[in-house]
Amino acid sequence: MVGPGGALVEHASNASGAAIGTIKEVPSNTARVEAEFPWSAGPLRATTQALFDYDGCVKMTVELAPTTVPLRSLQLRIPLRMTPTEATLTHTVTDYTRIHFAGSIPKGEGEVYNTTKVHRYQLPPPYVPYIYAGGAERGIAVFSDNDKDWIAADPAYQLIRNTTNATGEGTMTLQVNFISPNHPATQGGGVKLNKTRTITFGFMAAPAKPQPTNQNAANTGPVPARANWPPNLRVSNGVEQSSLNLIPNSAYCNPHEHSSEIRDALLR
Repeated sequence: MVGPGGALVEHASNASGAAIGTIKEVPSNTARVEAEFPWSAGPLRATTQALFDYDGCVKMTVELAPTTVPLRSLQLRIPLRMTPTEATLTHTVTDYTRIHFAGSIPKGEGEVYNTTKVHRYQLPPPYVPYIYAGGAERGIAVFSDNDKDWIAADPAYQLIRNTTNATGEGTMTLQVNFISPNHPATQGGGVKLNKTRTITFGFMAAPAKPQPTNQNAANTGPVPARANWPPNLRVSNGVEQSSLNLIPNSAYCNPHEHSSEIRDALLR
């Protein structure tokens, strides 16, 4: 990331405010780390509880207090460092199978991608359960079970590019619209929060673990994409198995015959 992400609130006077607060760790006797973050942005008061699991996955629970001043938007902005190889890819997931978009972020400046036209089956718009933005090796995913207590409208997510030099470096911002300026309730004078709203979502940074090293004495460098992968590409009966896409360039193999190799590769 280029810098810390944060929440931005726009309220009825056309003013905006960024979240300000202090993070404090909550004592825990488990393998998880808990933190609490009371904050304010303009007229909005809120508390965020963060639960960090051992693999880096973070569950965020945000409680928005009722407001007396109408709000027009609440956005979470995550600024990613952009280079010719970083912050170039995105992946969205809905309730369809096999046709989720995964590929290059479109060229251009400003908003270059949003989730308005993602493929969906029976999942009501504008909700999108998962989005990843980053490069082939590192990036960040935002996900949730639902959009309960959002004031949601398309697009739920946006990618905004700001190129700062001729080499293609700059910032790619992943924006989450918890209170959308496009929702009918926020048009005109905005909307007052007449009750406490609780928004739950998660983050997952990639990679989850450091790149492993090859323990083979003949090669002490980084493990190649197909290291320790079964050499045979098909099972003995000649029936091609499903591709295992969890490791780049993975081979077709019999998952039962080589379960220990697969397990070891994924757990390293």
